[in-house]
Amino acid sequence: MSLCPNIVKLNASVHHQAAILTLVGKDIAGGAQPRSSSFNTDLSSTGGHLLAATARKICLTDNNFQGGDLKNLCLALRRCTGVTELDLSSNSLGDTGVLKVAELLPHLNALRSLTLDHNNMSMDGAFRLVQCFADLEHMTSMVLCLGSTQKVHLTFGERISPQMLHVTGEHRRELLDSVPNSIYDRCFCLKESMMDLKDVDRLFKRLSTCSGLTKINLSGNSLNDQSVERLLKFLPYFNSVELLSITESKFSSHCVCLLANSVNQCKRICRVEVRSSENAFLHFVKSEESQEICCRLTDCGIGKCEIVELCPIFEKCDRLAELDLSGNHIGNEGLSCLLEHLPRTHIPCLMKINHNGISQDGILHLAHVFATCQNVAEVHVSLCSEATLLITLVREDKPQKILSMKQCCFQAKHLAVLSSSLGKCLALSDFTSANNGMMLSSAEDLLRALRKSEGMLRIGIEEPWVKDESIIILLKLAAEVQGNITAITLRRDQALFVVEQEFPRQEEKVESVVSRLHQCELEAKGVCFLPKLIEKCRQLWALNWSQVQFTDAEAETISDTLPHFPSLKKLGLTCCSFLPPGMEHLAEALHQCHTIEDIDFSKSELGMDIGALMNALEGKLHLKSINLGSLNLSDADILNLTSRLSSMPLLKRLILNKNHLGGESCSHLAQVLKNAIHMEKIDLSHNKIEDAGIKEIAMAIPEMQSVKQIDLSSNSIGSAGGQCFVEALKHSENLEVLKLSGNNIGNETLEKLAPVLPSLHCLKVLHLASCGFDSEGVVCLARVLFHCPQIEEISLSENSIGHKGAMALAEHLPQPSSQLRKIELKVCGLIDCTSKSLILGVSQCPLLEEIILSWNKLGDESALELARVLPRMAKLKVLDLDNNYITACGARRLTKALAQCRGIQIIRLWHNQIPSDVEQKLRKEEPRLHFAFF
Repeated sequence: MSLCPNIVKLNASVHHQAAILTLVGKDIAGGAQPRSSSFNTDLSSTGGHLLAATARKICLTDNNFQGGDLKNLCLALRRCTGVTELDLSSNSLGDTGVLKVAELLPHLNALRSLTLDHNNMSMDGAFRLVQCFADLEHMTSMVLCLGSTQKVHLTFGERISPQMLHVTGEHRRELLDSVPNSIYDRCFCLKESMMDLKDVDRLFKRLSTCSGLTKINLSGNSLNDQSVERLLKFLPYFNSVELLSITESKFSSHCVCLLANSVNQCKRICRVEVRSSENAFLHFVKSEESQEICCRLTDCGIGKCEIVELCPIFEKCDRLAELDLSGNHIGNEGLSCLLEHLPRTHIPCLMKINHNGISQDGILHLAHVFATCQNVAEVHVSLCSEATLLITLVREDKPQKILSMKQCCFQAKHLAVLSSSLGKCLALSDFTSANNGMMLSSAEDLLRALRKSEGMLRIGIEEPWVKDESIIILLKLAAEVQGNITAITLRRDQALFVVEQEFPRQEEKVESVVSRLHQCELEAKGVCFLPKLIEKCRQLWALNWSQVQFTDAEAETISDTLPHFPSLKKLGLTCCSFLPPGMEHLAEALHQCHTIEDIDFSKSELGMDIGALMNALEGKLHLKSINLGSLNLSDADILNLTSRLSSMPLLKRLILNKNHLGGESCSHLAQVLKNAIHMEKIDLSHNKIEDAGIKEIAMAIPEMQSVKQIDLSSNSIGSAGGQCFVEALKHSENLEVLKLSGNNIGNETLEKLAPVLPSLHCLKVLHLASCGFDSEGVVCLARVLFHCPQIEEISLSENSIGHKGAMALAEHLPQPSSQLRKIELKVCGLIDCTSKSLILGVSQCPLLEEIILSWNKLGDESALELARVLPRMAKLKVLDLDNNYITACGARRLTKALAQCRGIQIIRLWHNQIPSDVEQKLRKEEPRLHFAFF
């Protein structure tokens, strides 16, 4: 090969008695000349690139090279300076032969890959190879496996320029560590090697001299506690390492504690993760500057003894921001030990103690600590199958405390202790009890017990009886609170009852309240508590009730009390139902509520002519928001409504979605909108506006100078109406949200919208899903998106993006100033060859948090490309790949990439081509992978 440049591949084996030469034509091989003419070793004159025009490969396996044959082989290889891949596997080279080959490496300038599998190399030979790794700074990776199947694979990158070679010592290392990562990232992997303490010492002494080393992977090496302890002492000397992995190694409980303590030994460590006492991952940051630390020790068999050992470690770490001890055996005693240390922990930190065998007694002890320990700000606990326990610590002295308890199966004695503990917590701001076995009597005791000196207090109770008890009983329960009631929320569908109150309480004499009501009448109706309730509702500003079927008596009781709430500003009765008499009472009472600002009757059954409700809106000068979504409004109702809207000068928000609005209704509505100078949000989605109606709305748009949100989704709007509307947006300088999905507006509308978008400087959300675009339309849109870096969310789902559209998005979306946080490309017909450039493009959007690529035709090639770029996407939280063609191979690569992606919360892989047993295995290995539909 050194004499004939046309040979690009040599494959020879004595064992198989075979030799194969692969040649190419003279013109193709023109670049494959000896070193003097093909390569320039001075990278300063070549821009740092040293690549042969044609790859040249030598594969000499199963030849059993010995003595003089090995010497002659090395002499021949030394002359093959243009070889790019060299495979010398299964040649019984031993340590001596492997090292002789290693001595050739400085002379093989074009070499990119060297394989030396199955050559009977010992641990001593491996260490001498590691020294080569340290000496040859262009060697990018070394993989050594000394188990039953011996593997040795080295890869090489570009050469270091001669100017760099003259720099020595620490300054040389600083220069190498500061060069671009894409050139000098170096990885070392050692697998299935039995190492004692001396071996660990030798290995890490050599590795510590490797400049640019970014990843170290030790897999299946049977490291004992002493070896791990010794290994960790070397970490401060690794200036460039980003990830240390110790996998497939059984750690003792003491070893887990040693790994946790590494954050105190090396200030560059930002994350320690130990899973199932077998796999450990240590992540590093570039500098020792203040950096939040995350420590996750999950499924490691940690009990009380280990907690005793861990607590002093965590107390020393003043940067600990997250501690995850889920899936261990902490129990009540371990939790008690941990809670004893909380007062000495003066750092903001989130503690996760899920699935640790904690009972009701442990939770009650936690509630006591929550009430008395000033730096415990939040506790979320559940004893159901989720077995969740989250504790949030803060630094401030008097935080606003939040407590949430779910499915704890409390008995009456437990609830009594809980009420007693929480009654002493004057900093409590939010308490939620969900399905804890709390009956009505216990709820009354709790509401009487909870109080604070000043500020707001929210109490939420979610129990099955909330669905069944009458409105009268629930209002009577609300009257038991100790403060001024500011809001009452009832959601029958969730069995949730919430009372919000303010302290200190401003009392009004009961006599003055009673005098406004007829006491005998109250007794006859069984609502003697109403004066007490009204007394506490002088500051009530919001009533939010959902999924309530009002009887006439209940509707009458509510109607009697509404006029006595002088501060009421918000009335929400969503998904509720009224009989005609009850609705008449309510409409009459609403007519007397002159301070009301927000009305929401969406999805309700009003049981009468809606005209009475429209009449009740007359004179509501303070009204700012109206939501009548999903009400069956006739043209007469719309005409009646628009006549009332015209006398509401402060109206900012109008929701009329799913109201059967047609073109004629839009004509009346448009006249009102022209004068709605304060209108900020208008939602007319899921109606039948069509082109005629949208043209009427378009005429009002230029007058709505304050409008920020417009939703016209699913309105049967065509190209003509769409073009008319988008042209009207030219002067909507405050527009932040524009939703036109589900309208067949086509490319022509997109071409009209494109020049308008750059003038909408505040636009953040753009939804154009299922709008009949093809690749030409998307190309037109993509070109202007470059001039709209402020956009945070884009939906182009259910459009035929095509190859050209995907390439255009890949080219124009990425830019340093991009604010894009979410992109939806669902059901766009994307395939592997189309997606690669797109994935690379969106990966360069620095703030991207959510990518939706579900229901496409993406396979493993796309998964591999995603796995490659995910570690660079620091802000990404959600990746949706549901219903694609990804197999187990692609899923495994995504799983591997997740080890370097601490910010990602979920990758969805439902309905791909992944066997169920593989799904279960990967799910156990990486809980952030989701294979279920929900």
